[in-house]
Amino acid sequence: MLEEQEECEVVCRLRILVADLQEKNLPRAAVFFADKLVSLSDGAAADVFALARALVADGQHLRALQLLRAESLDSAGARCRHLAGQCLLATGTPEEALLLLGEEEGGARSALGEQTVQSPHALSTRAEGDGGLAMHAALALLRGHCHSKLENRADAARSYKVSRQVSSVAPLVTPPSQAALAADPLCWEAFDALVGGQMLTPAEEAQLLAGLPWAPGDAWIGSLYRQQAGAHDPGADMPALVAELRTAVCAAGAGAEAGGLLQGNADVVAAHAAWTLERGDADGAYAMTAALLAREAHRAAVLPTHVAAAAQLGKRNELFALGHTLAGADTTSGVAWLAVGAYYLTIGQVLQARRFLAKATQVAPGFAPAWLAYGHAFAASDEADAALVAYRTAARLFPGSPAPLLALGQEYSRAGSLPLAQHFLAAASAASPHDPAPHHELGCVLLRERNPAGAQAEFETALRLAPQPLTPAWEPTLYCLGHALRQQGRWEAAETVYRATLGLIPRSAPTLVALAFTAQLRGDSLQAVELYHAALSLRPDDR
Repeated sequence: MLEEQEECEVVCRLRILVADLQEKNLPRAAVFFADKLVSLSDGAAADVFALARALVADGQHLRALQLLRAESLDSAGARCRHLAGQCLLATGTPEEALLLLGEEEGGARSALGEQTVQSPHALSTRAEGDGGLAMHAALALLRGHCHSKLENRADAARSYKVSRQVSSVAPLVTPPSQAALAADPLCWEAFDALVGGQMLTPAEEAQLLAGLPWAPGDAWIGSLYRQQAGAHDPGADMPALVAELRTAVCAAGAGAEAGGLLQGNADVVAAHAAWTLERGDADGAYAMTAALLAREAHRAAVLPTHVAAAAQLGKRNELFALGHTLAGADTTSGVAWLAVGAYYLTIGQVLQARRFLAKATQVAPGFAPAWLAYGHAFAASDEADAALVAYRTAARLFPGSPAPLLALGQEYSRAGSLPLAQHFLAAASAASPHDPAPHHELGCVLLRERNPAGAQAEFETALRLAPQPLTPAWEPTLYCLGHALRQQGRWEAAETVYRATLGLIPRSAPTLVALAFTAQLRGDSLQAVELYHAALSLRPDDR
C-alpha cells in the first residue's frame, strides 16, 4: 500500500513537472520526463496525450503520430484526432488528415473522458465558463487548413466560415462541425484566413460579420473584427470603425482608458494603414507602418502594406534596408524577398526584381502580394503572357480581392484585348464597389473603344469615389475626363477639367497641350499658340 502511494506521488510529481516544462517552453525536457511518466503510469491515456503534445511542441510530428496510433488514440476523441491531424498536416499529408478528421462528429466519450461533440449550447457554455475555444472550431479550422494546403479554396472557405442560406421556412445554418466560426466566433485564425486572406468580397464579409453569435461579454470582439475587415474596403469608414471599437471596449467594462489603449494596438493600426493605402494615401499609410515597425521590426501583419507604400513612394533606401534585414533574419519569409524585389523594381532593374520575386513565390507559394508584384515585374518588361499567369495565380489565392482582377484588366488593355479587359475590370468593380481604380481603367478602355460618353460616366464615378480633396494621384483621371468631354465636343467643360488638372500638377506639359488642342478646336488660335509655347517651355525636346 505504501509503495502504491509512493508511486502515485512520483506520477503526480512528474505530471506537474511536465506541465510546468511545457508552460516554460522547454519541449525537449518535457519530452524526456513525459516519456518516463508514460512508463510509470503504465500508458495512461492522458499521459500518452501529454507526451504527444510535448513531441509536437518539439517538432517531432512523425514520432507523435506513431505514438498516438500505437496507443489507438489517433481517433479516440476530438482532442486526440485534432493533434493527430496537426501531425499529418505538418508531415505533408493533408489528405490523410481530412480522412482522420472526417466531416461529422460522434457523441461518444473519448479515452480522455471528453465529449467528442459539444451540445448546441457549447458556445454559451464556453463563453460563460473557462473562456476557451470550442473544440468544434479547432477541428473545423484544421479542416480548412488541410483544404487550403490542397488548394481547395472553396472547401477551405466553407470550413472557415458561417454558411447561411435564408429560405421562406427557416434559416439553414452550417453545422458547427463544418464551420470554425459557426462553432466559435473566437476562432480568430479562421476569421483571418477568410478576411486577411481576402477569400470573401466586402459584401460577403459584411454578411459573415452580421451572422456571428457573440456572447454579451464578447461583443467588443465583433467591433474589432469589423475594424479588421474594413482594411481592404475603400468604402469603409475606418475612423468610425475605430471609434465604435473604442466605445465597445468601454461598454464591455474594461474602463474608459482601455478603449484608447486598444486603439493604439498594432493590429488595429495595421488595419488602418492598409485601409489608408487602399484609399490612395501612400504617404499616410507609410507614416503609420513606419511608426509600427519602429516598435516591432518584424510585425508580419504590417510588412506587406509597408512594402507596398514604400514602393509607391519610391523609397529605395528604406526598401533596401528592410529587405536586407528581413532576408537576414529568415530566408524562408516571402515578404523578405518581396521587399528585395520591390527595391529592384523601384530602381528599374527588372531582371533582378523578377529573380527575387520568383524566390518569394517559391518560399511562400500562397503569398498573393508576391505573385502580384511578380506579375508587375513581367508587365514592366512587356512580357504579357508571364504577367497574366502571375496575376491569375494571385486571383486564385485572393478570390475576394479586386487587385488581381484589376491587374488582369490592365494587362489585357495594354495588350489590346479590350473585351477581356472590360470583363476583368467589371469583375474588379463588382468585387469592390467603392474602389475608384476599376472605374478609371474602364473609362480608359471605353475611350479606346470610341465611347466617350461611357468613358465620361466611369471617370466621374471614379472621381466621386476617390478620397476628397483630390490629391495629385488622381490627376490622370481628371486628365482623361477632359479627353472624354473634348471628344464629345464639349470644349468649355473640357477646358474647365483640364484647368482643374493643372491645379493638381501645375507644370504638366501634356495637360497644357490638351488645353491648347481644345482651344484650337474651338477656333481660338491665339490662345492655342500661347499654350503650345508654354508646353514647349517645359519640354523643349518634345517633337
